[in-house]
Amino acid sequence: MGFGELLILFLIGGGIFGTAYHYLGKSRKKKIEKPQDNYILGLKAQLEGLDDDAYHYFHQTVAEDTSNVDAYLRLGNLLRKRNALDRAYQVHRELSMRSNLTQSEFMDVRRAMVEDLFAAKRFAEAGKILRELLAKDNKNMKLLDKLLEVYTRTGDWVNAIPTSERLSKLDADLYDRRFLSLYKILEGKAYAAKNDNHRARIAYKEALNYDENSPLAFLYLGDAYVADNRLEEAVEWWRKLCEKMPQKCYICFQRLESALFEIGKFGVIAEIYLQILEYDSQNTRAMRALAQIQTKMGKIPEAINNLRRALQIKPSDAIAALELFQVYKQNNYIQEMVAVAENFCTRPAQNHEAFKCDDCGHLSPEPEILCPSCQKIGTYNI
Repeated sequence: MGFGELLILFLIGGGIFGTAYHYLGKSRKKKIEKPQDNYILGLKAQLEGLDDDAYHYFHQTVAEDTSNVDAYLRLGNLLRKRNALDRAYQVHRELSMRSNLTQSEFMDVRRAMVEDLFAAKRFAEAGKILRELLAKDNKNMKLLDKLLEVYTRTGDWVNAIPTSERLSKLDADLYDRRFLSLYKILEGKAYAAKNDNHRARIAYKEALNYDENSPLAFLYLGDAYVADNRLEEAVEWWRKLCEKMPQKCYICFQRLESALFEIGKFGVIAEIYLQILEYDSQNTRAMRALAQIQTKMGKIPEAINNLRRALQIKPSDAIAALELFQVYKQNNYIQEMVAVAENFCTRPAQNHEAFKCDDCGHLSPEPEILCPSCQKIGTYNI
């Protein structure tokens, strides 16, 4: 074989070897970069709201790079979002057991476990983790607020009160005295549910020490006295509510009427409503309540006058319109009855007696401190 032929073979072999080396090297390089590429693609997908794509990329990332803590963390969070709560918790729990986590990574993983447990309504277990975290960072407001939510969800007012006080010391504007008062009222309601009305009254009075303008503390104080058949004292507290907060005392009107009837002082109620109207001449609820009493007493012109006044102030008041319609009907005022019906049909009706949670929109016939739907505190406007 000549020199030329050998040279040609050498060049061909070198070319093949070079090409193979190039692609093999490229393949190795691509393999090394692939987990990181998947991780970046996962982050991008999450930012774009593409959770399924993000889940796929993070799953690929941890399959090829078990050291990527953030990918594991995000994968568990996505599993929680899919409602795969046991799997989410397992991913996060196993991740938390790694000995090489930084303090920041450990805290993030444990917080994720808390969210998993909350989603599964395993509040006691979530509380245990939160207390462990707070032992290392006792002024962390997010952790304290979450722990307070645990106590709220489980009705553990013994621990909720001091936790709310700790939050108030850290941020008195966000966790103000009204906030502390609400938790004291919840503690009182818990005692009342066990028929321990004495301790309930103590809690309600402590609530008033935090917030002297808490209408619900006055309301439930009266209830606690009624439960022990101490009606005179119940009336006394409800009258204080009427004097102190005329715009909000409507929450006790029915209770007040019932108690006064029981003790033989039903006639006093009209005087109370008139006093409220002296403080607040635009109080349509007091006008309606007074009109009902006047109707029962046979003072029809006075009742009609108060209901008309209520409608002048709040033309959309469906209750005032209905009550005026009924008074006209009962007294055979046919033309006036038809006029009310025709006039009201042209207006959008508003029922002012329903209490609405500002957070989730839940409606309740009674003012609530703890929303039964979203479990938020103090979201009902009175």
